[in-house]
Formats: sequence, C-alpha cells, structure tokens
Amino acid sequence: MWNTFSAATSHVPRHVRHATGSVPTGASTQSVQRNVESPAHRARWGCEHTSCTKLCHEPCDREACIEPCKKILRCGHPCIGFCGDPCPPLCRVCDEDEVTAIFFGFEDEENARFVYLEDCKHTVESQGLETWLEKTESEISMKLCPFCKTSITKTQRYTNLIKAIYQDVCKVKAKVFGDLKDIKASRGHLQQQLANLRPELLVRYGIIT
Repeated sequence: MWNTFSAATSHVPRHVRHATGSVPTGASTQSVQRNVESPAHRARWGCEHTSCTKLCHEPCDREACIEPCKKILRCGHPCIGFCGDPCPPLCRVCDEDEVTAIFFGFEDEENARFVYLEDCKHTVESQGLETWLEKTESEISMKLCPFCKTSITKTQRYTNLIKAIYQDVCKVKAKVFGDLKDIKASRGHLQQQLANLRPELLVRYGIIT
C-alpha cells in the first residue's frame, strides 16, 4: 500500500497543526472497534477515480487516491489534500508558515500533499506520515499521530492498516488475558463460590447464629 503512494507523494511535506485548541487523548481499543467495525453497509469511500465495493467491516478493495484534491477552500485557494480525502483546514498560501514548517522534510515542496487526521485534527505531510507508519509496522500496536500520539482510527486512507492492526491487537489481548467468554465464566463461578461461602463465614465468626 505504502509503495503505491510513495512515488506520487514524494513531494508531500510533513507538517501538523491543531484545528482546535485541545488535544484528544489516545483512543482505546474499544473506541477503535466502534470506529472500525461498523454495520454491514456498503462502504461509501470513493472519488471520481476509484471507489470501494466492499462492506464496511471488510478490507477495502480501493487504493487510496493519489490525485490532488480539486476542491477550492473558502479562502479561494486550492486544497492541499488528496482527492476523496477530507480537506485539511490549512491553506498553502494563507497558512504558508504553518504548512511549510519542516517536521519530516518535504513540507516546503511546491506540490506537497497533506493528510488530515480526524482523530486529533492534525494536518500531516503524506509521505512523512506514511514513512512514520512504515517504521512502526512491525509493532503490534495502534498507529499514532506522529505529533500528539493520538491513535489513528478514523482516517479512511489507512483503513486496511487500521483494521489489520486492530485484529492483531485483539489476538494479543486474547493470548495474554484469555478468551472473554472463559473469563466471564470463571468470574461467575468465583462469584457463586463466594456467595455459597458467605453464610458459613457469618456463622463461624459469630456474626449470625
């Protein structure tokens, strides 16, 4: 997936900015599940160049579009994102200092493309973000924003990666903590044993006769 993007996004800078003043905390695996495992409806992620035909809970069969977004921002300047993606809130002209601020190394290139992370409201240079995600690909953990470390769960551009990582995290949790059904059954058995033991203890210690 990343190789597909790298050739077309080698010009994209790597800058990040908050659209709001607050920084959300990292998402739990439960919140990731709610975002990733939506009901069995047809996915509506697509653009004029390509679209996904799978159900929402299935791996997407659409490659993220690498064409520049053709939308015009309210300020009258072109969007700095990709076609089919949410438009980043920054403008290459009006917010030049913020957009071209070097973080990964390509932010100040003329045709740089950016990705808007909906979880934390950061705008990140695409090639830098993809390189960042590749570096942590061997780790079984949720992918994080390189700036604030908030879990990336809503960015459809990386939906297949997010789903795959979530499944890996679930497998590790099951291996470490055991199957949820087994845990509930064991807990219920212990609670019943304690309930049966309580009258005996009350009598033994003279609480009741």
